[in-house]
Amino acid sequence: MPSFFPEEEGDETPPTSSQSEPMEDKYSLSPFKSKLHPRKKSKSSTPKLQQMTLDLGQKMRIDCRKCGMSYDRTDTKDVQMHSRHHSAMMQGMEWCLRNPNKKGRLIGQHKLPKSSIDAYVAEQDVGSRKTSKDENEVQLWAFAIGKGQQDPSTFSVLQDVKNIMDSALGAVPIELGTSGERECQDKLIVAVWRDRVVGSALVGELPKSVDIYRISSESEKAVIIDTTDKAGWEKVPLAIHRIHVISILRRSGIASAMLDAALNDCVYGLDRQEVIRTIGQGSKANTTAFSQPTESGRLLAQRWIQEESGESNGVLVFQEA
Repeated sequence: MPSFFPEEEGDETPPTSSQSEPMEDKYSLSPFKSKLHPRKKSKSSTPKLQQMTLDLGQKMRIDCRKCGMSYDRTDTKDVQMHSRHHSAMMQGMEWCLRNPNKKGRLIGQHKLPKSSIDAYVAEQDVGSRKTSKDENEVQLWAFAIGKGQQDPSTFSVLQDVKNIMDSALGAVPIELGTSGERECQDKLIVAVWRDRVVGSALVGELPKSVDIYRISSESEKAVIIDTTDKAGWEKVPLAIHRIHVISILRRSGIASAMLDAALNDCVYGLDRQEVIRTIGQGSKANTTAFSQPTESGRLLAQRWIQEESGESNGVLVFQEA
């Protein structure tokens, strides 16, 4: 029967089957949950693109005249990358390898002339650094890079040194520890000064599967050398795959010092003078071959050869396989 009395506030009328609420809503702890917390519309996973720079036709990419790197000056990551590359090219890569005497050998030292030190200090922000009595001494370290001869952390540092050298020379990268079919006997020579790598050279044995050419300093014509017999190969005990010095310290004697140290260390039991006298027949030109040198590299080789005898018999050149 219909009720003639109005329902009191708070009374609940049992819902009919047609009005029954869903199970989850019926037993919800908060009957007003759906009103207080409406469902949020799903957002698109694609972020909105925002214009971070104002394009007024200005030049975004610039070329650094000193280090040669091209970078986008509006990109923070590009700017940071250029800063690291510029520092490595102009000041030298930071030498983070501690106790190098446990990983390699000190094979030479070189005294920098005062003019080179003054030029370096004027170019870099190192005026506040404390100086020592050995501030002009460059240490030359040699590291074996054959497979398994260095621990991973040391090998990573040497790989960074080699990568900087390849980048500066614009050379095709050579993977450290690989020498084709033969076991790798190559060494990486690192010139360290003020905890910076100011020069480096990749040296080793001459590959047996390449031809050697002699380039005369007068005619600049390449003449192939017959090296089919064993005696012919013994006349060229040292191969220079790469050699590089930072630009501000070139013509300071670092490159020649690395070549002398490499020649002094290339034949077991013989020092540099004995190698020149017995194998080179009195001339450096017969002891060392260079891998496809640039024009400046060829001039370096000629000056280094002439230091010993005053005469140049030409530069021996070979092509990487």
